[in-house]
Amino acid sequence: MRPLRAALGAAFVAASVLLAPPAAPAEVQPLSFTLLSDDRPVGTREAGIRYLARERGEVRLLESRTALDLAVPGVRLAFEQRLGARLGGDRGFTSSTRVNGVVREVQAHLEPDGTWAVTVTTGGEARTWVLAGDAVDLTSAELLDPDRALPLLARSDALRLLSAETGQVLAGPVVALEPSTLDVGGQAVPVQRFRWSPPEGPMVLAFGENAHLLAYAWQAAGRLVGARARSLPPPRTWGGGPVHPVVQTAVQEEGL
Repeated sequence: MRPLRAALGAAFVAASVLLAPPAAPAEVQPLSFTLLSDDRPVGTREAGIRYLARERGEVRLLESRTALDLAVPGVRLAFEQRLGARLGGDRGFTSSTRVNGVVREVQAHLEPDGTWAVTVTTGGEARTWVLAGDAVDLTSAELLDPDRALPLLARSDALRLLSAETGQVLAGPVVALEPSTLDVGGQAVPVQRFRWSPPEGPMVLAFGENAHLLAYAWQAAGRLVGARARSLPPPRTWGGGPVHPVVQTAVQEEGL
């Protein structure tokens, strides 16, 4: 009975994320990334966070589309993803990815009892399992959440990340790197950087003054692939946002 309930919960999250009706006031912050390998563009990521006012507080919804085409000697990685997530409160996501023609759907939902219900569908077959609440610190969708990702990383020495790409939990130590600056749209922007090192391979993440993820880098097909924001997200016109900058003073320019 629990697997059925978990699957239904995940389906509910998919509907609430992708079909949520608009509310007033509402605000959208766009996030656009260029994906790079050896300083050569290999893909794009277009995302946006929609902020909706509700009687019980603000709701944040994320939508993201990613396309990557990476060709190296003997290997080609063609990756596409559509991702929707509800950030904060009733947390969850629904993700559809196509990797070299193979489609995988991943849905996850934080249940009322604090556990995570995860369903992964590949080749028409669905598998569902339950994770303890303390087994997950963030979902990979929440790395784009300025209200959650940076505050958590700034006080943590380890991270357990629920992957929207696979449904698995990736865990490893987190190290805060020296503050730096990053070129975003021709502007030198101070960033706080972290290195997260799960067994699958390290990832470096860089966050701007308003806690938005502005760049990240990881290993794919044996190559270092980086994502860099093409411009700074516009400031919010009402509510939200940190009271004070959360990024330390930059000390050097360093590529990601």
